[in-house]
Amino acid sequence: MKGDFGQLMMQALKLQESFERMQEELASIEKVGEAGGGAVTVTMTGQFIVRSVKIDPALMEKDAEALQKLIAVAVNGAIRQVAAQTMGQVSGTGLMPPVPLGGPV
Repeated sequence: MKGDFGQLMMQALKLQESFERMQEELASIEKVGEAGGGAVTVTMTGQFIVRSVKIDPALMEKDAEALQKLIAVAVNGAIRQVAAQTMGQVSGTGLMPPVPLGGPV
């Protein structure tokens, strides 16, 4: 009985260490979502933190609604890329991914 508990604790420790390593790796990853043929780009870390948003100055002269849609598409593209990367790293660890893949664009 005592050996089972010790083995369980070792597995929990290994899982925690694996999770911490994965978090560090994800913090260093950056993915870019684009819209409008690259007119809007969003760079996001593996922890879903937006690092930058770049907008072609020519888009500033157009209507705000079109620009808002392009920004949303770029952000969603970056989210999908980060989520796919996260799913790839999480598979095999037994941990659940932080967000589901898919959803509206």
